[in-house]
Amino acid sequence: MSTSGFESFLSKLDNTDSIKSGVDKAVTDSLTRMYNRASKRPYTPIDTGELKNSRTTTRVTNGSGEFGYNKVYARRVEYGGRDKKGRYIAPRRYLQSNVNLEKTQFPNDLRKALES
Repeated sequence: MSTSGFESFLSKLDNTDSIKSGVDKAVTDSLTRMYNRASKRPYTPIDTGELKNSRTTTRVTNGSGEFGYNKVYARRVEYGGRDKKGRYIAPRRYLQSNVNLEKTQFPNDLRKALES
């Protein structure tokens, strides 16, 4: 049984501030990438630009932050539904496609942050 790297891991546990800082950095980087990607298609449907301009992120604290849109109709565009005239709107899943991309990048960022 090899314990290669375990001593390094244990020493990092003694320094939880650096771990928290690394996690916060990885989350911040992730939210920033999502925000920037959402400035163009296909990550945000663009008609008038209102939805794109409603992108928002929260400040990362304790390894947690949020990215989303604050337009009331954003949910209907993402998941589908009915418009004011009762017409069906197919789901666009623009936010989900952005999240799916980040699912592949975030673990690598987190690993790098915790190794340094």
